[in-house]
Amino acid sequence: MIFNKYSILILTSLIILSGCIKTSTPPGTSALTIVNAIPNSNPLVTNFYGNTGSQIQNADTLQYYATALQIYYANWSELSSYSGKTSLSLPQISDTTTSLTNLTLNLQIGGIYSLFITGSDTAHVDTLFTKDNIPYYPFSGDSLIGVRFINLSTGSLPILITLQSDSTHTPIANNISYKTVTSFQQLSANSNALANGYTFEIRDVASDSVITTVPFNTGTYPAMFPFKSVTVCLIGQPGATAAVPQSGLIIPNY
Repeated sequence: MIFNKYSILILTSLIILSGCIKTSTPPGTSALTIVNAIPNSNPLVTNFYGNTGSQIQNADTLQYYATALQIYYANWSELSSYSGKTSLSLPQISDTTTSLTNLTLNLQIGGIYSLFITGSDTAHVDTLFTKDNIPYYPFSGDSLIGVRFINLSTGSLPILITLQSDSTHTPIANNISYKTVTSFQQLSANSNALANGYTFEIRDVASDSVITTVPFNTGTYPAMFPFKSVTVCLIGQPGATAAVPQSGLIIPNY
């Protein structure tokens, strides 16, 4: 094959260029679940921004929020696009010019985190940020699930958890005060457990009365699956006359 001088020049340039190109490795990410447990809130919208960003977004961002991620009360959203030192503003969709809370989160690459937004109402917002150690259950041996419990009901007295199927009311988790997070514990997920499911009774420690019940089975959302883990939360306002009564919320930690 005959090359002219222009062909040789082009070929040489391509070889040099290919030697200069470096492989770009994308940075790792973290996993973050945001839970809206503010009883009287409108949907929360997430605004992640750098350390130099405005703490309160202005009206110019309203067009952006028209299609932004919205997290309704008693719901959650899972994100996996952020890592490092990250600022987060959380206004309501009803008024995106005012943030209910502004946070700076340190999200390590490969870390799994949960951010619970709670409080008695939108005028008194509280937060709980956790780094989660999700248990690993190998597919060999007994079928298991992991369950942990959190009290997110502002003003609530300590609670305990029993299984409705247990007539002795023996607690599987006890003395859970506000913003307390239990460790994950194992429950069976064998064929009998999958067929019958579990109903968690959230009880007041002092009176042992049932505050609310939380069913968890293969038909609930999230559904009960072997080798997976979930978080069961008490949310809402305590008291018989509360505008938003206490209830249970299950969040997947799959």
